[in-house]
Amino acid sequence: MQGGDLIEKIRKRAYRIWETMGRPDGRDLEHWLQAEKECRTNGVERKPVAPSSKIAKPQSKGAKKPLLKQTAKPPRG
Repeated sequence: MQGGDLIEKIRKRAYRIWETMGRPDGRDLEHWLQAEKECRTNGVERKPVAPSSKIAKPQSKGAKKPLLKQTAKPPRG
């Protein structure tokens, strides 16, 4: 989809959102951003996202991990 087509689709969706919400004043940016998000997540100009190694993997129910790792021993004394 070309840029102009995407903008037109977002504009139409934002207008429908505005109408659904009762045509409130002063919320045009909110409606535009919501419409843009919907249009992009519905397959329009979707960019692939690389899997992140920083995402935590779910642990089994029995496995417990310490909250903090102790890096140094406390002083004796």
